[in-house]
Amino acid sequence: MKWDEIVKFLISVTSLSAIIIYIGKKLVDKSLDAGIEKYKTNLNKELELFKSELNRVDTEHQIKYNRLSEQRADRINLLYKSLYELEQKLKYLTTMAQGPEWSTDTERAEDVRKHLSHLEEILELNRIYFKDELCGEIEAIIRESKKIETSIYSAKLERKKNEDYIKMNMRHLINNPTGPSDTWSQTDYHVRTDIKNARLKLANEFREILGVS
Repeated sequence: MKWDEIVKFLISVTSLSAIIIYIGKKLVDKSLDAGIEKYKTNLNKELELFKSELNRVDTEHQIKYNRLSEQRADRINLLYKSLYELEQKLKYLTTMAQGPEWSTDTERAEDVRKHLSHLEEILELNRIYFKDELCGEIEAIIRESKKIETSIYSAKLERKKNEDYIKMNMRHLINNPTGPSDTWSQTDYHVRTDIKNARLKLANEFREILGVS
């Protein structure tokens, strides 16, 4: 074989190899591009599924949160209404504007006792909605209310034991400032100031929970 033929053969082989390499490279590039596009497509699908699932979970959480907020608002309304009603019943029990039947009347005290029992039940059934500190404040009002009812009861007993007290006059009140009337007036003042202020303090705390500015 002549040199020129050898050279031509080598050139043709080299050219053919280059063509094959070029074609092979193109095929590889297309295959890689196709693989990358498929990967990107699958990745986008997974991302969309993840976003969809995230939105679903967020929506469920929001629904549960809104439902809890509504339930909590209902419990707050129930508690506050019961506290206000208790205050009114205590006022009715301790008011000085009562007739001579004050010492024998039992309906007012019984009404207070029943309401206190009802309030305690409401608190226990809804304790999970409130912090211990707030529940403690309500329990303090209940304890003070029981003391007031007991004080009135004791004052009535003292009056029953002392028949002469029914015929008391202002001079007797001055000389005996620790008698039933004194207890009566103290409990009346206690209800109209301390019990009321405790309720108003709770009202502010309830507003914060509800997000009322």
